[in-house]
Amino acid sequence: MAPLAKGRKKRKKPSEFQKLWARAEKLKQRNERFRHQLDKIAQRMVRDVKPAEEDAARAHIPLLRNLLKLARRKSLTQWERMELDEWIHELADQIAAAGLLEGELQDEVARYHAFRLDIDLDESSDTPLANQLLDQIGESAEEQLATVQQMPEIEEMIECILDETLGPCPTEPKKHSHHTDDLFADELEAETARVYEEYQKRREEERERLMREMLEAANIFDDEDIDPDEAEDAFSAFGGSNPFDGPPAASADTDKGPLLSNDAFNRLFRSTASKLHPDRETDMARREEKHRLMSQLLAAREEGDVMAVIDMYRQHVGDDDSLPAADEQQLIAALRQQIATLEEGIEKYSYESPLHRVAYEMFYFSNSRKTDQAFREHLRSLRRAAAEAERMGREIRTLKTLKPVLAQRYDDRAFDRALARFGIPDEGF
Repeated sequence: MAPLAKGRKKRKKPSEFQKLWARAEKLKQRNERFRHQLDKIAQRMVRDVKPAEEDAARAHIPLLRNLLKLARRKSLTQWERMELDEWIHELADQIAAAGLLEGELQDEVARYHAFRLDIDLDESSDTPLANQLLDQIGESAEEQLATVQQMPEIEEMIECILDETLGPCPTEPKKHSHHTDDLFADELEAETARVYEEYQKRREEERERLMREMLEAANIFDDEDIDPDEAEDAFSAFGGSNPFDGPPAASADTDKGPLLSNDAFNRLFRSTASKLHPDRETDMARREEKHRLMSQLLAAREEGDVMAVIDMYRQHVGDDDSLPAADEQQLIAALRQQIATLEEGIEKYSYESPLHRVAYEMFYFSNSRKTDQAFREHLRSLRRAAAEAERMGREIRTLKTLKPVLAQRYDDRAFDRALARFGIPDEGF
């Protein structure tokens, strides 16, 4: 009598290489989805948010003009004048970030700063007032005093700029006191140390450059004659940068693996290239296809894309079992390193540009409904801010209407400073 059921054939257990490969492929797909989603959010910001922010900034212009006029009244007390000065800078930063601080409004702000610094401007001169102010401030004692007072803010802002432009710091290499015979592990450790040291060196160079530029620009205006690499907004040396403007920050491709400096990588490349070489193909259609594949292979070698070379080897030469044991161990180590890079892919790509970073921090959610909600709430907040600015612009025309608002702002800021002093987040109140 025949048996009712046959014994099941045992599945072959996946090798370590196959497990790592599957993990790397999954991470690459995740990162690709994230890049696609974040790019769409950034495009949506340009389409929907940028015009709304420009409208909101435009709504603040009448209020700024009123404040600039009232700021020259001599009956203001010292604390009122300081509070008003802070408010004027906030509004100027917002309007400058939208690219609307120009023309007559720029002259009005220049006159205000000249008044504050007791500097005479020549209204009949062809030289723009902001340029005149730049020329006259020079290395004045007041500028030096203001710079010293702002040093903590300058240093904090420089570190924020460095985080946005250079991305997060690479992992610091671990110090091993023992000697290892694993030459490939030693190579990886040396490469990690090199990347870390280059990052720190570049960060220090950029830190010194930014500090030098900010000290030169402290408390003075920017204008069209200043190099575009200097501070972006025209009336604040430190704030008001616009994520919608300027080229994206340079960033490394987060899915590229390390270029192996050993024979394993070269052997894989040569074996694959010999199969794909178009000169040995007589069929024209196959010849063109091999030419395309060979171009991909060459590009992968140039970029050190280990996974791409391995993938093409597996497709056109042989499967995992055809890898020599010694090569497989080296490639396993490379895959582990690439997996570590891929796991950081989301955070790294969020620094692709200032626009991408803002998109990630404000609007990115794994749930698209939450992203839509975040956009709606931000647009509503911009409309509310614009309406409030228009109302205040209509109401604040005299010192009588200005002073209660300054008192409220002073109290609010004092409360925030008290919370910060004791390390209490204001969300809890």
